[in-house]
Amino acid sequence: MFSALAYVHDKGMLHLDLKPRNILITDRSHHVKLIDLGFGWSESFVYDLGYTRDYCAPEQLAAKTHLISPATDIYALGKLMQQYHLAKESIVGQCLKKDPKERYQSIEALRKAIRRSEVTFVTSRIGLGLAAALFIGAIVWLVNNKEEPLPPRLAAPEGAINGLFTINEAGDQVVFSKGNLQYQASTNTWRFAEHQWDFVGNDSVGNVFENGIKCNNRLATYHYEGRIDLFAWSTSGYDHEAECYQPWPCETDLSIDFAQFAHAAYGCDSCDLHEQTGQADWGYNAIVNGGNQEGLWRTMTMQEWRFLLEKRNTESGWRYAKAIVNGVNGMVLFLDHWKSNCFPINYANDFLASHSSNVISAHDWEQVLEANGAVFLPASGLVPERETMWEITGSYGAYWSDTRCEPWFCWRIDFDDEHLYTTMPYYPHARTAMRLVRDK
Repeated sequence: MFSALAYVHDKGMLHLDLKPRNILITDRSHHVKLIDLGFGWSESFVYDLGYTRDYCAPEQLAAKTHLISPATDIYALGKLMQQYHLAKESIVGQCLKKDPKERYQSIEALRKAIRRSEVTFVTSRIGLGLAAALFIGAIVWLVNNKEEPLPPRLAAPEGAINGLFTINEAGDQVVFSKGNLQYQASTNTWRFAEHQWDFVGNDSVGNVFENGIKCNNRLATYHYEGRIDLFAWSTSGYDHEAECYQPWPCETDLSIDFAQFAHAAYGCDSCDLHEQTGQADWGYNAIVNGGNQEGLWRTMTMQEWRFLLEKRNTESGWRYAKAIVNGVNGMVLFLDHWKSNCFPINYANDFLASHSSNVISAHDWEQVLEANGAVFLPASGLVPERETMWEITGSYGAYWSDTRCEPWFCWRIDFDDEHLYTTMPYYPHARTAMRLVRDK
């Protein structure tokens, strides 16, 4: 909602009738749509003011057009946040100031205030009794000089990061692979990326080289000697009776309608990858630096991705954070027993945060975060066949799940500088990144 309204304001326009009825949320992917700009205006487009009394600012009620500004829309946003308990009272209170000059003057200022409120610890108003309790507790700790032992961590299998992540209400846990999945057609070999920030990209972005030559997902052929790391859905390389099974779209993709069925798992347009024999799952393949045996790894379901990112309880309260690691945009996943004092993180669990919220060096990543079990998903992009407007840029990340949502679409997660979509349906012949897991 903030992004939509900021866009309107950036164009020199105001909405002037924000209310629940003018905000739509799509059934698929839950996109927010701002509608009904019939009363919107700018200095060069002024008509009679329109508003809804329950959400309009005082200057609208008084028809004081000379006071109307972006702060007028921000007043209505304050009413919405108050109605649905979306922000702290102090923030809502400033949005609802009678004088528009005392409100937040831009959407970005309001957004920053909300972000600060989520990460600021209130240290005032500590009573004397609590202070005494803290003092006594400190003395007891000093006398005993004992630390509570960390929960035991199992030795990670080959190719895995040593950290456990809960994936469902039953408490089942997985470990993540050490990097994104990569494939070399000339040798028919699969491997995990050497570093978590590695991604192949295209001719302009990416950091993977083979024999000194930069790899390129667009060059995938049966004899390509480089590496690729973006794969069409269900194209595990195993002939499972689908029209397409090589790790890239095939020559049958002549029409977008047929392409959906050509990439159906096992030749069935209703099957998920984990059903039947599992041979359409990327984890079915032997991975040379991941145990080198078939069936050791698997793709997570859409339900598991959503639980991990939206519902999982962690010791620190952190599930994920946007970040730049060694110059690569992406998203950090924190294991269940991550301790918040291990490394300073900004805007954890904030899907609106930008990648630049956390800038992490290669040394800090390898010696601190990865060493303590954190996972990094690089923004490796996607290759959407026949849709050149969506190309690999290094700022957009997309990862397949093993779940088909309908014959036309399969589920994946998507993230960029201002969004995180945990249920994004997309065409199965588009090439997308893959990160595998192993069950505990």
